[in-house]
Amino acid sequence: MERGTDFGDSAPDWIPESLLTEFQYRAARDVRRSRRSTQRANAFASFHSADVWLAGLTLFCVVATVVALLGAVVYATVLWPSISLLVSAPTIALFAVALLIARNTKGRWRSWSVR
Repeated sequence: MERGTDFGDSAPDWIPESLLTEFQYRAARDVRRSRRSTQRANAFASFHSADVWLAGLTLFCVVATVVALLGAVVYATVLWPSISLLVSAPTIALFAVALLIARNTKGRWRSWSVR
């Protein structure tokens, strides 16, 4: 049974064998090149986005601030050992309160899920 082409469709549902044998290598090569250039373009474009730079700058500032605060606490603890209790006790208490609040509100947040 011979296949016919219906020109009313936007694209045929089959490709003739002669075209496959003639253009198979070139098509595969072009697809590989296209994928590589798309990947390179996406990687290059991601560094030119203002959102990426802003997120990186924000993350850097937050990490630098946290490291500086931890260094200050360690330095103060070395100089005055009683400071460690003054800093660690409220921190542990706040963490415990945050865990309790999170446990009690977990059901409300789960109902807001988009799933």
